Amino acid sequence: MYEAIYFGERADWAGEREFGFYRQMSPGASLDKTYFYWSTNSNCSIYDNSNYPWCRTSRAPNATEDPSTAPLVSEYFFPTEITNLTTGTTYYFNGYLFWAGWDSTYKFRVEVWDSTYSTQITAFNVDTSSGGVNYGATTSRMNGYVTLGTQRTDPNDALTSSGIQLSVTSVEIAQ
Repeated sequence: MYEAIYFGERADWAGEREFGFYRQMSPGASLDKTYFYWSTNSNCSIYDNSNYPWCRTSRAPNATEDPSTAPLVSEYFFPTEITNLTTGTTYYFNGYLFWAGWDSTYKFRVEVWDSTYSTQITAFNVDTSSGGVNYGATTSRMNGYVTLGTQRTDPNDALTSSGIQLSVTSVEIAQ
């Protein structure tokens, strides 16, 4: 079980590019850890994706898709742990794409601020290319959807043991 807020290019979550923040809520998980991530071909390898042509390198020769033989594209998922967070504290998380002139590449800027937005807790840049995989980043004409998924109930007492819960007070999209 996860809590997440992310930007994805598809309204139905399957395929194309995505970036955001998440925290695992399952029992036994490191509940005090939050991550920034970026991915390509998001969620393409989860299901057979019979109705998702953007998760395929080509279409099957007939109307039946077989997950064991279908030409699925590979999903790439790159998380980065955010450190220096304290249980029971309110934080503001920022993640955005920018052009890094010093090495002529796109990068994600990730920042975490305190509850008054006056002290920066941590900040770092994340390359949009990793392990030979490129995010296909651009800062213009990237259309998509912001999705927020938070846990409303706590069947496994995950929140009780951690004291950390994601919530959203606002989403600001710069254009």
